[in-house]
Order: sequence, then C-alpha cells, then structure tokens
Amino acid sequence: EGELVLAKDAPDAPWHIIKPLSLSTDRDAVKRLLEGLFQLRALKVSDISSVTRLANGETTGNRQIAIQTFGRDQETVLDIQPPAIADARTALPIVSARPTAVFELPLKPEADLLSLAQLPLTVNELRDTTLTHLRVAQLQSIRITSANHEPVIVGHPSKDPKSPWMLFTADGKSQPASEKAVFDILKAVTEDKVAGFVTDAATDLTPWGLDRPIITLTFLGFDNAVIELLIARGKDGTIYASRRGSLSVVKLDETTLSKIATLPYQWRQPRLWSLNRVDLLGIERVSINRPPVLLRYSFLDESWKAESAGKDVTAQINPDRANYLLTALENLQVTRWLGTDDSEAAARLVSPPLVISVLCKQVNDNGGIAGVARGELRIAPVSDSPDNRFYYGRLTSEPNYFLIDRPTALKLTVDLSSEDP
Repeated sequence: EGELVLAKDAPDAPWHIIKPLSLSTDRDAVKRLLEGLFQLRALKVSDISSVTRLANGETTGNRQIAIQTFGRDQETVLDIQPPAIADARTALPIVSARPTAVFELPLKPEADLLSLAQLPLTVNELRDTTLTHLRVAQLQSIRITSANHEPVIVGHPSKDPKSPWMLFTADGKSQPASEKAVFDILKAVTEDKVAGFVTDAATDLTPWGLDRPIITLTFLGFDNAVIELLIARGKDGTIYASRRGSLSVVKLDETTLSKIATLPYQWRQPRLWSLNRVDLLGIERVSINRPPVLLRYSFLDESWKAESAGKDVTAQINPDRANYLLTALENLQVTRWLGTDDSEAAARLVSPPLVISVLCKQVNDNGGIAGVARGELRIAPVSDSPDNRFYYGRLTSEPNYFLIDRPTALKLTVDLSSEDP
C-alpha cells in the first residue's frame, strides 16, 4: 500500500503525517498507535534458526513498522511477513534490534493481548478528522453564505477577541449575536468528526457538487488569515465538504450541517425583549380555563392591583405569584427563532390558548409620560399531545415566530390566586 510516515520536529511538537501527504493527525489515534506499539506482546519467542521465514524479496504483502527516536540516526524496524495460511491467527515478525529472535504476534484479538489488527496503521485512521484547526481566540469574523439568501456576518467590531460577538444586519447596523449559534458553528468545524474521507486528489469539485456549494463558510483571523470551507449536497444526497485550495473532499453528517445557522434570525440572541419593570404599567393575561385578568403595577411601592370582568379582584391575587409572572416575562428566553413564513406556527397562533399583553409607559425627552405602549405575546403548543415539549410564540412587534420550551411556557400560566410558593 506504499509508505506512511508520521513525524514531529521536536519531542514536545505535535505529530504530522508527512508521507504520502502532508496532513494533520488525530491526537487520539496517534496516542492509540504509540501505546499499542509499546503494549505489543508475543505469544512466543523462538530462535530464528528454528523458524522458517522467507528471505526479503521472496514474498509480497510484507509490512514494516520503523521507529526512530531523537538523538539516533538508526531506525528500529519491525518486519512482519504475511502468514502462510490465509486465516492464520498469528504472524512471525522480527525486530532489527534483536535479529536472532522471532516473535509470534497475534493477528487477531487475543485475551489480554493486543493484536496487530487493532493498531491504526492507515492514513485515514491516523489523519485529523476535524474540518479545521481554527484558533478561535484569534478569530475576527465569520461569514456564512448560503444559496438564495443574503450572507450572514458575525464578528468582533471592536477587533477585541474578548468583546461580544455581534451580528451585522443588512442595513449596516449591528446587534448582539446568539452565543449558542457561535458555539455551535465553531464546534461543528473544530470538533465534529467527518463521516468519511472521499479523495485527496480532487482537481475538479463538480462530481460532489462543490463547484456550486449550498453553504460557504469564511473565517477571518485578526492576522488576516482566511479559511474558506465549501459544503454541498451531492446527487446521492450525501453532504460533502472541502477547504478552498485543498484537493481533499470529505463527507459530513447531517448533525454537523444542522449546527450551522445560515439565516440572520437564527443568529439572534435568545432574549425575547428588554422588559423594564420601571416603565411597567400592567400585565393583561387571557388564557383558557381561567378568567382574564388585568394586573396593574406600581413600581414605586412594588404593589399590584387586579381587575377581572370589570371587577376589582386584588384581594384574590397573590402578589408573590404576580411577581413570579413578571420575572418570568422579564427573563423570557427563546429556545429557537423561526422564520416569518412558518405556516404551522401561524396556524397555531390564530386563536392561541394564551395571550399576554404588557403595558409600558412611553417617556418623552422631559421625563413625562408620552403614552402607553402595548406589546402582545401569543403562545400556543406545537401539538395537542399532553407530552408536548415546545410552544410556538410571537410578539406583535416582531415578524419572526419562535419556540419556547415547556417549563418556560408553564411559568407564564402560573395560578395567580394560589397560596403555594
């Protein structure tokens, strides 16, 4: 099969494949190989005079494993001849450092012994299985270009790697980006393992659809270094990827593709709104199986008054429960943002079982009240199943639908009259 060479420049330097190709290595695989070589134990050791071995050049299929240490010019070579019988359990290699001994080594797994078959000895077993070696701390921006959509750009506008990630919108503005979306895409390209290696000699990317990628990821470092990844779906449905300028093509799992957010709304922060209780005037909640209630709030003394069906029901309201509802609304986190054209969400939210309206004062430049702003939150379960895990939602002031999880939705339906904590 040719020659495979692993090497490193210094004792504390990383291992690299230098032949037949220049490739980074999988640290775990190299560790497994080195540990395996040191753990090899013979079933039996015989004097070479008592064992018949073919002379060099008299057989095909020989394998050699050579080790060279720092400070020595000479290699130690393990020479493994193929067994005479096709389904043999053992092989009879010799070691250059002990030329008079023949070691009987297991070819297949044996109890308490490592076999030659368990050693990673091919390029694809030892090469790095991640898409990139990005230095995340030195990453300035990420550009995601997908078919039929405007590019998404996130980055550090202050050019400080410790500053928050920002999403740059089409109108030239910026807003905080979802940390989860950043984490997911970086994990996909630096930690997820590829599903398989296709070729290392791709001079034409057309056979895998990479000449017209569905996603192009461009990573720009503060040192102006650029890494560009092309991702395509082949005619067979398989996901392929290649780095711009590389001859290698790999396969990706669907799970890796799912971690790459390609649309601007998917990069929005999960926080739904900036609800400030200082400006809060009231909360109106309409839900099934409970009478509608209007809670009027006074920030000065943090007190509540309640109305239902035109009657004062303040005495029936537990203020701790009202505070619990307010805190839940303030801290409301979106599980996932959805598109503006999500037909299932739209249908579910036509007559939702829960509608919460928040009334806040609008203040003019002189600090006076200029009016009242009303924000309406509509919530509906994704399905009618009692085990439903997610709920659709939408704010009247927002074009995008979203999902929240069941625990979050249940906080919004808290029984305001309950005395339980």
